[in-house]
Amino acid sequence: LLDQVAALEWIQRHIKAFGGDPARVTVAGGSAGAGAITCLLGMPRTKALFSRVILQSPSVATQTQTEARSSAHAICALLSVACTAESMAAVPVADCVSVLSRLADDTGLARSLGMTSRNFFPLRAVVDGEVLAEAPLSALQRHWKQRSPDLSILVGSNRDEMRLYLVPSGRIDRTTGDDLRRFVEDAGLESGAEG
Repeated sequence: LLDQVAALEWIQRHIKAFGGDPARVTVAGGSAGAGAITCLLGMPRTKALFSRVILQSPSVATQTQTEARSSAHAICALLSVACTAESMAAVPVADCVSVLSRLADDTGLARSLGMTSRNFFPLRAVVDGEVLAEAPLSALQRHWKQRSPDLSILVGSNRDEMRLYLVPSGRIDRTTGDDLRRFVEDAGLESGAEG
């Protein structure tokens, strides 16, 4: 997220040299890219860096600091390394990707390691109160309520996008009613939302 902010700050400083207008910058993304942009909406530092937002199927899920610690400990446990930045830096990237894939595909394994089904992906942006001051969904709601003329937001969605993650691995066929109820509970949704 900080890299994206740095890029947007660069655009603000240099866009005029390319014939652009720094007051009319549009950011757009799909799926995880749209999720990253919704995170930018929750960062105080991004005010005035863009004026238009296009979000296609944004993933608005984030982690709390507690959830991030649970994910980190789960990843490190599967890699059999100490949960430190130094230990993780020594792990080959392919091993990390393999562990992340296992955690995303096996809710039982993730749960046994302290994660919840709300964290379908083990790595998410963390609402830390500093870099990411508020959750993306809260930021979107706040911006929509303000209806500021300084920011326009367009949102679209792909109805079956999650099938990309659930069908090829066969996970969709292994998902039970209990899995759905746990997800609803972990996500803090109302009872009956799984129906």
